[in-house]
Amino acid sequence: MIVFAGGQLLPGDVGRAILGPLADARAVATLNHQLGVDRPLLTQYSSWISHFLRGDMGESYAFRAPVAPFIAGALWNSAKLGALAFVVVVPLGIVGGVYAALHAGRWIDRLISIGGLTATVVPEFVSSIVLILISGVWLQWLPIEATAPAGAGVLTQLAHLILPVLPLVFVFFGYIARMARSGTVEALDVATPAPRFSRACRSTS
Repeated sequence: MIVFAGGQLLPGDVGRAILGPLADARAVATLNHQLGVDRPLLTQYSSWISHFLRGDMGESYAFRAPVAPFIAGALWNSAKLGALAFVVVVPLGIVGGVYAALHAGRWIDRLISIGGLTATVVPEFVSSIVLILISGVWLQWLPIEATAPAGAGVLTQLAHLILPVLPLVFVFFGYIARMARSGTVEALDVATPAPRFSRACRSTS
């Protein structure tokens, strides 16, 4: 609903965007009527949502083609990106947090904590640009395109996903490492008072 309302607030109309700024006003009005975008807003939205619930996402005004294939391709790429980021960042964050907790107060603990916090607050689009410039453009270690060529093998697809995955890993590593560290420190604190208490009792007696 928010996206639909925001689209209606944008200047211009669909017919003018398709036919161009020099198109005749009558041609623009005719095309808007054919597309149904001159109907009341509630009528347009109710028509779209009713078709969507039946599995029909409608047709793209810009490409004059069904919307579903475009969305399916984007969702599949996003699913691959999210799955790979999850597989990488979860074990890495847990191991980093536990290792920092086992060396609490030392330089490695401060390095992991400060590094994770710094990576968390840096926006993904900033770290992405830096990684693309360094690894993709200057050193040319990794491909800068997120989508591998058609028919590419698994290793080639993974190589194309490394640069998009790294900014996500940087962001979520800090969260997961902090939670793993605090949980480990709490578990160690709970486990250690008993021996201290028993030694104190023996010394008092």
